[in-house]
Amino acid sequence: MLDFARLPQMRGCYRDYFFRDVNMAGFDFIGDMSFFDEELGRLEALLGVRGARATVGQNPAADYSSMREVALTTGPVRDELAEILTDEVAFYRQHLGRR
Repeated sequence: MLDFARLPQMRGCYRDYFFRDVNMAGFDFIGDMSFFDEELGRLEALLGVRGARATVGQNPAADYSSMREVALTTGPVRDELAEILTDEVAFYRQHLGRR
């Protein structure tokens, strides 16, 4: 994952390629993936529909859930990803639909 994030093509990928010259204020919804279930509910309310839920993060390892939580919230991998993707995270947070 770190090698992928370090690729020059990944630097500024969202800001400079996917959303270059896009007026982000034109989006009705930009959700915070840190709160996926809550944000999905907010999107459903906005759309007036209820969608099917996908099964996410299924792994047969007994300690998978705790390992996943640690990897996503603490530790050297998370810290290095945050450093590598500083500009992408700042772009996302700038446009995040905080309530």
